[in-house]
Amino acid sequence: MMFYFSSKRNYFIAALLAPVFTVCSCAMIPIFAGIMMAGAGIGPAITFLLMTPSANVMATIFTSEIISWKLALARIVFSFIGAIIIGMMIFHQCLVYLVS
Repeated sequence: MMFYFSSKRNYFIAALLAPVFTVCSCAMIPIFAGIMMAGAGIGPAITFLLMTPSANVMATIFTSEIISWKLALARIVFSFIGAIIIGMMIFHQCLVYLVS
């Protein structure tokens, strides 16, 4: 996993791998810490942190059964886009902080 989190395509891979993990946001904090300690960049790790609880398989199935498949699909799409954008923003803010 760390191999994929340290390349240029890291944000998309982090967002694509995240729905496989069926964990809540509370359980993601130690996983996030482990990913960071293993050497992943802050941007992909944040993307993974945000995407995992918002678009995991169980949450998607639950949303589709209770509300609709359209909303479940919208949840996945907007989670994907939002997690990548926020991950990139955090990465660039850290770069600005480190440079100054």
